[in-house]
Amino acid sequence: MNGKAQSNLFSDETIRADSALESERLADGEVFIVKQGQLVKLAIDKDDTRSKFRVSADTAALAIEFQKKLRKLLRGHKPDINLVIEGLVLAGLNSGEAEEVTLDFCRSVFEKK
Repeated sequence: MNGKAQSNLFSDETIRADSALESERLADGEVFIVKQGQLVKLAIDKDDTRSKFRVSADTAALAIEFQKKLRKLLRGHKPDINLVIEGLVLAGLNSGEAEEVTLDFCRSVFEKK
């Protein structure tokens, strides 16, 4: 793909970022964002486990459906899915039944295996 075709596909910020990439030596595994046309390295805490949480496709679909319901209740404001899930977790933990419900769920999953 030539540079002319590429300029039609990407924003000016992407092109400025590409130029910066050419002029700077970058290490594998580093994550950058573009702010005001400049590359800014994101600090990543390797001990942060939040990115390691996984849910099943069915659970994710339920969370997204709940997010859509909340959007209607919030008159069109779409809450971030992370905020929705955090609210659900906090509600579950504060329900007084969190241990019992979670143990039952874990046992049912273990029995299926």
